Amino acid sequence: MARGAFIAIVEDEADLAESYAEYLDDLGYRVATAASGAAFDALVVNQGAPHLLVLDMNLPGEDGSAILARIAGTKDYPVLVASAIGDTMDRIVALEIGADDWITKPFELRELAARSAGLLARYGRGER
Repeated sequence: MARGAFIAIVEDEADLAESYAEYLDDLGYRVATAASGAAFDALVVNQGAPHLLVLDMNLPGEDGSAILARIAGTKDYPVLVASAIGDTMDRIVALEIGADDWITKPFELRELAARSAGLLARYGRGER
């Protein structure tokens, strides 16, 4: 496990963000949450770029696709989309504009951890 890797979670549903953060924190990750694109930008300014971004698509204001498109050319970390949207075309578009993986809500927290660990390992930020 990538002990100490920094995972940012952008999720507007507070109960989901809290459960993801608590589970990943218990596994040894450093976790911060944001409820919007603007809050994510502030998080990056204050805490630095994450090693992994877990990004919801349905966000108030700037949606996940817009955030993904905005950061795609400059990010040096993987993005795991965690969304209730299950449409194949939405998943394909997200992958084409820079997402590295997609997980459809609801999902088991253990799957979130496994996908996170895999992405961190592929980006050289952790062990498998």
